[in-house]
Amino acid sequence: MKRAAAVTIASLFAALAQGAHAAQPDSWYVGVLAGRTHISNGCNGVSQAVQSIGYSTSNFNCSNSATAVGGLVGYQFDRHLGFEIGYTDFGKPSASGVAAGTPVSADVSPTAFNATLVWTQPIAAGFSVLGRLGLGITTVKTYASSPTASTSASAQSRTGVPGIGVEYDFGRIAARLIFDYYGKVGDSSTTGTTNLSLLSGGVTYSF
Repeated sequence: MKRAAAVTIASLFAALAQGAHAAQPDSWYVGVLAGRTHISNGCNGVSQAVQSIGYSTSNFNCSNSATAVGGLVGYQFDRHLGFEIGYTDFGKPSASGVAAGTPVSADVSPTAFNATLVWTQPIAAGFSVLGRLGLGITTVKTYASSPTASTSASAQSRTGVPGIGVEYDFGRIAARLIFDYYGKVGDSSTTGTTNLSLLSGGVTYSF
C-alpha cells in the first residue's frame, strides 16, 4: 500500500512537471501584481509641497514604503523572449508632523506605464529566471495640507527600468516574484525627486 501511495505521489509530481512546460510560444497573456513600493527618502517627495504652504519638514515622520498594485498584457514570442505593457499604482507614501504648532500632512503618489522586454531562462522543471529591461513613464503627484492651506504638484519622468525575477509555470497559469528598479523619478523644482523601486508578486494567465 505504501508503494502504491508513493507511485501515486510520484505520478502527480510528474504530471505537474509536465504541465509546467505546457506554456506555448506565440501566445498572449495577462497578469496582475501586488507588492511593496520603496522610495529612497519619503520626505524628498513632499518637501516642496509642504514648503509651498509655508512649513518645514524638519520635524516630519516620513514613510518610505507603500502597497502597490498593477496589471499587464504580454506576448511570448518564443521560449525565451517576451514583451509586456503594464500599469502600476505604487500607493501613497505619506508624511505628517506639527510645524509651528500646526498639524501638516502630505503624500506622494507615483504611477507608471511600462514597456518591458522579458527574457525567460528555464533552470529546472517549471522554474525560470526572468531578466527584464524596459522603459517606465512615471507620474509623481504630491499633495500637502494644513488647516489653512493646501497645494499639489505633478511631474513626469522617463527612465530605464531593469529588473530580475523568478517564475514557476503551472501551464496556462504562472506565478512570479519580480524586483524592478525605476531609478530617480519626479522633478527637483516641483515634486522633489526620489529613487523608486518595487518588489512584487504576481500571477499571469496565457491564452
